[in-house]
Amino acid sequence: MKNCPQCGAPIKDTAKFCMKCGCNLAQYEAAHAGGIFCPECGARPEEGALFCPEYGRKLKEALALLRREKYKEAEAVYNGLLDENPDDMNGYIGLIRVASENYTRLFGKEIDEAIRLAKKVSGKEDPDAFDEDFAAYIGRRAEETRRLAEEEEKKKAAEVERRKEEEERRRAEYFASRFAVEKGALKKYKGQEARTELPEGITAIGDEAFSGCTSLGNVTFGPRVSGIGEGAFSGCIALRSAALPQNCKPERGAFPKTCKVTGGKRGLFGRLFS
Repeated sequence: MKNCPQCGAPIKDTAKFCMKCGCNLAQYEAAHAGGIFCPECGARPEEGALFCPEYGRKLKEALALLRREKYKEAEAVYNGLLDENPDDMNGYIGLIRVASENYTRLFGKEIDEAIRLAKKVSGKEDPDAFDEDFAAYIGRRAEETRRLAEEEEKKKAAEVERRKEEEERRRAEYFASRFAVEKGALKKYKGQEARTELPEGITAIGDEAFSGCTSLGNVTFGPRVSGIGEGAFSGCIALRSAALPQNCKPERGAFPKTCKVTGGKRGLFGRLFS
């Protein structure tokens, strides 16, 4: 352990900053010892050097990792630069370069993070200064956002179609299990429900088709039903009313006497044919 030369707080021997006052130890040492130091990492370059060798080495290392498509390793180097100096624009530009080069991995939170970085960089300096990297990122982000939106719309449309087909399949299975139909005529109802709706394709109801369905209390007839056979609903004691299509003609005794029938064809004196 050692002490911060600025505030005296105890710090680790390997620390680059004081956690209490934020003092950059290398910069502090260089400023008090005289000479020059790197404003990014605090290292003291050799006399006459135009660039900090340590900082430049890290940037070159990150770029080399990017070229070898080692995105996570490059991202770690850029994050390390930002840990040393949170205002380091090269660190943010580097992270945008990572996002731009490896856009296929950007989904959800990662896209939000890349957008945040882009806003941070563009908010501090002119985005045109980063022509290739920044423009590539923005372009790919827009393209990927559009592609994801199109995929989402396709998924929604496919899901709607799938549900529609599933509903039609279940409906077909339901009708097949309860209605014995031959050439549009209902021969026998095999269900036990209190309410039922006839399939659209039924044009006639055969003799005694619903006979003995004591629990049946409501029937919805399709508009194409034109005839109802004798005793079609005999024994349906729970059926109290029936509304027939306009052109439907029931035979006598099609419904029990306790059932009030409305609609359908009527005779010369306004009475139902039944």
